[in-house]
Amino acid sequence: MISESHGNTFVHSLHCQTIGGVGDILEAGAGRLGFKYKAVHLTAGRWRELIAEMGGTEGGGKILHLAYSKGGITTDVALTMMSPAERNMIHVITFGTGRIISNREAGSAINYAKRGDLIPMSDIARYSHLNPDLVFLPGIGHTFSAPQYQGALGKHGEFFTREYGVVSP
Repeated sequence: MISESHGNTFVHSLHCQTIGGVGDILEAGAGRLGFKYKAVHLTAGRWRELIAEMGGTEGGGKILHLAYSKGGITTDVALTMMSPAERNMIHVITFGTGRIISNREAGSAINYAKRGDLIPMSDIARYSHLNPDLVFLPGIGHTFSAPQYQGALGKHGEFFTREYGVVSP
């Protein structure tokens, strides 16, 4: 889905499997409190590898980081492990995230939430129509394959392809 929407560009991915409903909720809660669980360390480590491949913070590279659901919490905590120069290179797009990322925490950030998706609503402090980093989409439910989230992904993919062309390894 992601590679196709971005002109079949090679995508580096990191997927953290579920540890079960209760385990996922506990891990997400720990992340909301700033605890650095395994996926956080993996994410920050992968970003550092990519930044090094692009010539470091002076290399002018960009990381387009997409996160879904608990991945937004992982992203939020991993960003705290990065230097300001490294954070500036990371551009975040979230879908149905458990933590709404601010533009002040990354190079840029945009968060998509369906009005009826309960997971983004859990970020009480940032879930607001007044938040410029949050875009509300119609609909209910939480699946990433929903047309609303796929439409937003496609829009960003079209922009990416126009801006950068197809990027291969």
